[in-house]
Amino acid sequence: ILVPDAQNLIKFKIDGAAQIVGVDNGNPLCHESFKADQHSVFNGLGLLVVQSETTPSKITIRAESEGLKSGELILTTH
Repeated sequence: ILVPDAQNLIKFKIDGAAQIVGVDNGNPLCHESFKADQHSVFNGLGLLVVQSETTPSKITIRAESEGLKSGELILTTH
């Protein structure tokens, strides 16, 4: 659910044959690192960039933030 004024810190976890290669939020004034496993959202929007390995696998991505319900996405690579 998009919340236009949200600025929550989101923490990401990955299980499977993949790694986090970048995070962002689109805010040009934000000084948080792009190479991390967490990032705040800007106007309710955030970005996670994941790179899979060469072997096919199931990848589980979890996003958590204090005070919010966590979310999970399961991807299958071929």
